[in-house]
Amino acid sequence: MEPNNTSSTPRPDLDQPATSNQPEAPQPEAGSKNSKQVIIYAIIAIVVVLAVGATVWYTNFSQGKATEAEFYASLDGNDNPEDYKSFLDLYPDSEYAPEVKQKLKELEQMLREWSLISLSDKAADFARFKERYSTYSNYARLCDIKIDSLDFITAQRIGTPEAYQHYLSVHPEGDYASEASIAQGQIQDQEVTMEDRDRILSVINEFYKGFETNDKETICSNISATMSQFLGRQNVTKAQVLEMIENMFTENIHSVRFSVSRDAEITHESGEGNRADHVYKVKFSVDQYIEREGDGKTFSSYECEALVNSSLLITSLHMKELSRK
Repeated sequence: MEPNNTSSTPRPDLDQPATSNQPEAPQPEAGSKNSKQVIIYAIIAIVVVLAVGATVWYTNFSQGKATEAEFYASLDGNDNPEDYKSFLDLYPDSEYAPEVKQKLKELEQMLREWSLISLSDKAADFARFKERYSTYSNYARLCDIKIDSLDFITAQRIGTPEAYQHYLSVHPEGDYASEASIAQGQIQDQEVTMEDRDRILSVINEFYKGFETNDKETICSNISATMSQFLGRQNVTKAQVLEMIENMFTENIHSVRFSVSRDAEITHESGEGNRADHVYKVKFSVDQYIEREGDGKTFSSYECEALVNSSLLITSLHMKELSRK
């Protein structure tokens, strides 16, 4: 019996997929979405890098400009030529370079002028220098120190209360203000007023009036109890003074007259204590006229020095004969 071929068309294999003549719809490629994200992230990263780079560049640029400006600002009043040269070495094309070169030239001129006057003994030289170069604080201070010192030396040389007062008026906070004030006070303590001068000369004249007439009361009222020196003798009492004067009058002398100069030099001499212990030193000249019988001296000129204490008593008298006839 022949096999039963009920179907000559082969049966499709149920395990094989059916085929179709329609074109297949395109399918998305695996990973394309991730690729786009990577590209976006990369672009963002590049932008960030560029931004950061730009920021760093700008910061560095700004800091560089600030450093240059700060260096330039530091040259204001700067008296070190090397700093100016350093700026020009670092920033030869700086907008400040021309001005810095000019300032360097002026500074070098200033230093040359300073070398010429640094040992000057004239305060005016330093006053002019300071006025011209006042922006250089170090040299302005040096000028102040020199002027202060020289003005004090001038006050010392003149040696009057007015000279020291002038120094104190110009330099109230000067380095020598204390010394000037002390010196001024000492001079004022030693200064002899016109009233003092008149009283001292009155004492001297009164003493010689008593001397020429051998008036013991007048002599004693104008000398101290003990004179440290009288006509070459030391520590002489009033009684001894009277005896010495009396012995100068002899029988052949009719009269003696003294003429005290009016141009006496009177100064204060410091004692060991306060002003009450001070004495006056009196330098003066005296002419002596003698009327006598017979031969002998009729005229003598003396250079004298006396000490008068604060009680206006003569404590010492020295007479040196300069001429006679």
